[in-house]
Amino acid sequence: MSCARLTPVVEKRLRANSAAYVNYEWFTDWMPCPGLDTVRALIKIMNADSGFEARFAFQTAEVRTDDPGDPTFLGGDDYHTGEDEYCTNDLDISAYTADAFFVRFGIAYKTDAQSVWQAADVSFQAAYGVKGNVVGKASQEVIAPDDTYRNMVISDWVPALSADSFKVALVVNCGDDTDFYTKLAYQTAAGNTETPDAWTGGGTEDTGDRQDCETVSTSTSNKMWVRFGVAYKADGSTNLSGYITAAVSTKG
Repeated sequence: MSCARLTPVVEKRLRANSAAYVNYEWFTDWMPCPGLDTVRALIKIMNADSGFEARFAFQTAEVRTDDPGDPTFLGGDDYHTGEDEYCTNDLDISAYTADAFFVRFGIAYKTDAQSVWQAADVSFQAAYGVKGNVVGKASQEVIAPDDTYRNMVISDWVPALSADSFKVALVVNCGDDTDFYTKLAYQTAAGNTETPDAWTGGGTEDTGDRQDCETVSTSTSNKMWVRFGVAYKADGSTNLSGYITAAVSTKG
């Protein structure tokens, strides 16, 4: 079941002078989006020149927010011109958040005439349903001495009931060494976390430098606890080092 959340109300004064060039203004910070499929936005356009046009927009980032995807707006949610106050329908953005770990919300805006300055005060608030919950993040340099997988823990123990699947934003820097292997992994415990089950590698195995956002299903029947990690090894070499950065979220 989704948990509804609200962004703060933010108001900004915006100016545009082109009908051909679309400007974007972000009214939220980057936020995790595992399990975030639907959003609804309330947009108020006040003290507006008649040619000012605005519509809801969003942007996702697969792993790094300094290297995001292109800003996006959805068909059917049209520009509103001049002074207006409107609430969007429920907008399905799951096709964009499925392979991303971060999202931010805002507006696209422009004018209805080329090279004519148009301005407005814009107030923005979004409501969104989210099933996922960020449960851990870690950055660490690790040494892989041989071809046996070892595990870098990236979360505390969390209730397995809330973790049918998990999504990880993962960055590995190892100098493109193709003998340094990594994959996502998880570990369960029926009761006592001091005597857990063996680690399970559910993610895609890859070598060398990587930057991925990956979702992995878990098998946690009759288990109370689960935690998540990144498994690493050196295949064909010894004592290989890599710097791993990861953030993990349950998806519900």
